[in-house]
Amino acid sequence: MALLELVQLPRLAFWLFVLACVWAFLRPRLPRFLRRRRVSPASAPATPATRTTIEDIVFGKAAILRALVVFNILFAVQSALDATYL
Repeated sequence: MALLELVQLPRLAFWLFVLACVWAFLRPRLPRFLRRRRVSPASAPATPATRTTIEDIVFGKAAILRALVVFNILFAVQSALDATYL
């Protein structure tokens, strides 16, 4: 019971909100297979189809860019908090 008294509802709500925003920003966007139209082989384009692998989604340029943006935002927030404290 003493542990429940230490939980602050506004702080918990804030961190859940931050977690939801960061997760939505960092999660990999999987290709939408259901939206693709089925094309018959006769009308298929002459260019080879690009295949997306899990490695491209998780460790691709877009994922690295999102991770760097989040890191820089966290670093800026930490620096601002340090500056206000000092």
